[in-house]
Amino acid sequence: MRDSGISKSLVDYTTSCPECHSTHIIMDEDHGEQVCADCGLVLRENIIDESKDWRAFDSIQEEKRAHAGAPMTPLLHDKGLSTEISYGFRDYNGNTISRKNRLVVLRMRKWQYRTRAKNTAERNLMAALKQLSTIASRLGLPRNVRDDAAVIYRKAVEKNLIRGRNTESLVAASLYATCRKAWIPRTLQEIADQTSLPEKDAKRKVAKSYRFLLRVMNLQTAPPSPFDYILRYSNELELDPEVRQKTVEILRMASEKGISVGKSPLSMVAGAIYLAGKVCGKRKRQHDIVRVIGITEVSIRNRYREMEERLDLRVLEEG
Repeated sequence: MRDSGISKSLVDYTTSCPECHSTHIIMDEDHGEQVCADCGLVLRENIIDESKDWRAFDSIQEEKRAHAGAPMTPLLHDKGLSTEISYGFRDYNGNTISRKNRLVVLRMRKWQYRTRAKNTAERNLMAALKQLSTIASRLGLPRNVRDDAAVIYRKAVEKNLIRGRNTESLVAASLYATCRKAWIPRTLQEIADQTSLPEKDAKRKVAKSYRFLLRVMNLQTAPPSPFDYILRYSNELELDPEVRQKTVEILRMASEKGISVGKSPLSMVAGAIYLAGKVCGKRKRQHDIVRVIGITEVSIRNRYREMEERLDLRVLEEG
């Protein structure tokens, strides 16, 4: 092998040399070149080194030595590109700000917050995204769901679909649509309960906004299925593994016989859990199921009796 005096810290075996067909390709980090180690042919040159030009051994050093700020995020109206004065009374070096200068910092922070939004539209977007983050935090939704919901709401703003409509219901509808796309088991009622809308009208308004977004933005979401909620409610009810398996089996048979068509997926799950507990001899009280799933006992009994009558329970007992 020819010794070309280059750094051999990074070897890439995925490419081959067009001259000698060798796969021993070496990256010369000092000169920004990719070289064949056998014949010395330069395959690529002027490669940009995207790695850090500094090292950090803890989080404090990394924060101080970083040359860039936080990444862009759709959860902020300006995507996080503007300057922000953080809360607290410590300077860059971590020293406490004197009492005399605290009023100056508070005044600067107030005017900086006011000037971040250039017009009424940006102020409304700022308030809407803040509501979105609040609702998502209460529900414990992951970051990718929050980002996707913010993108949906931003597109609605760009298409001028927000005018004359309730902002919070559209925010909640964006979150619900994203949960449906990501197969996250969150019901419309759960999301509506986290808003500040009137309790008696919250679900209706969010549902109306959700249908509106589906229609005008052509969102593709699959209808909710009882199988989406099994894992969540099985964990919350602390079901026995045998009862969990029997619940899935009951729901699968109900789907094959068309029992679940036109029925609420939550009522189907609740009825299947109650029926599975009865078949396995480990019955769950209807009161406990109602408390966790949030439906009425009447719905549980209706679904339970329908599945008990139309399914061949002897097959389940033999299994």
